[in-house]
Amino acid sequence: MGTSRPSKATWSLLLMTLALATLHKTGQAQEAPVLDQYDETLDLQAQPEAEEYYFGPEDSASSSSSTYNDDYSSAGALLVFPFCRCVDYRCNSSPWKLIPQPLQTPAPGVSVMCFKFMFVGCAFTSDCCTKLSNDVGKVEFAVDKVCQKNIFNTTLNGYTKKGSTYFDMDYAQGKLTVTKLQMIGKSNIQNSELCLWLKSPCDTVDGLFADHDGTFKSAIFNSKHDCCPVCMGPDKPPPPPMPPSPPPP
Repeated sequence: MGTSRPSKATWSLLLMTLALATLHKTGQAQEAPVLDQYDETLDLQAQPEAEEYYFGPEDSASSSSSTYNDDYSSAGALLVFPFCRCVDYRCNSSPWKLIPQPLQTPAPGVSVMCFKFMFVGCAFTSDCCTKLSNDVGKVEFAVDKVCQKNIFNTTLNGYTKKGSTYFDMDYAQGKLTVTKLQMIGKSNIQNSELCLWLKSPCDTVDGLFADHDGTFKSAIFNSKHDCCPVCMGPDKPPPPPMPPSPPPP
C-alpha cells in the first residue's frame, strides 16, 4: 500500500503557518550581525536625503533665528561640526549625555565602542531641550576621514542600524551619522546604548575621533532635525603631576 498524500486542508494549513512565520519575522527589528559574517566593511556613504538636515524659513548663515554658542557665530555656523543648520547648537540645550562604556574586543583588531544615553535634564528653559527630552532621531560624531572603511556596523540596543548609517567626507572633518533612531519617550531613551563596530586603526577613541586627544564630539538631534546640541566628552583628563624637584646639591 502506497503512502497517502496530504489532503488539501493539510497543505492550506502548512502554507498559512509559513506565511504567518514570514510576516512575524519581517515585522521584527533586524538583530545585530554575527561578527564572522562581516568579512567586508560596511559601505558607508554620504547622507543622501536632503531632508535629513533642517533648513528653516531663513536659510542663510546670517539669520538671527538660531541660538549659537561661542563656536557657532552667525558667519560660520555651516562651516563647523555638524555642518548643518539648526536652531540651537548649545550643549546645555541637550538633556542627554553620551556616556562611553568599557571598550569590547570580541576579536583581534575589532572593537565595539558603545555610548549609553543618560538623562541630565535641562540647565535652563530651552525649546530644544524640551523637544529632545522625549525625542531623539539622530546622532552624529566628528571622526577622522581615514576611518571610513573601518566602521562596519552600528547598533542601537543590540539591533543593527546598518541601513541608516552614513559617513560624510564633504567637510573639514569626517562625519558619522546614525539616523532613523526613532527613540520616543524619556523612559525609552534612558540607558539606550548606541554602539560602533570598529576595525584597527580606528578601534580606539584616539584613533576614531577627529581631535585625537581622548575626547569625542557629538551632536544629538530630534526627529525633525532642527535641534542639534553639540557636546564634547568625556572631560579631558588632567595633566600628569610634575615630577618632584631634584634634591639640592
